[in-house]
Amino acid sequence: MKSRVIKIVSSLAIGIGIAAAPASSYAATPKTMKVHYIDVGQGDSIYIKAPNGEDIVIDGGSKGKGNAVVSYLKKQKVDD
Repeated sequence: MKSRVIKIVSSLAIGIGIAAAPASSYAATPKTMKVHYIDVGQGDSIYIKAPNGEDIVIDGGSKGKGNAVVSYLKKQKVDD
């Protein structure tokens, strides 16, 4: 239940942030955003591929789950 609430709140916050951004900054970029939820045990890590190509990670999990998150990001071709 708590995880579901976090997912909903984070998705809404991201949507509002993107909607509030100036339209000109996204004019030449794709209009899609992908949000990935990665299971890190007690919760979820969130990876976002923004419409402008920016990669965003929210809550990478505990030290013990860091390798799983990095592995997932590499599969998604995130190189930073």
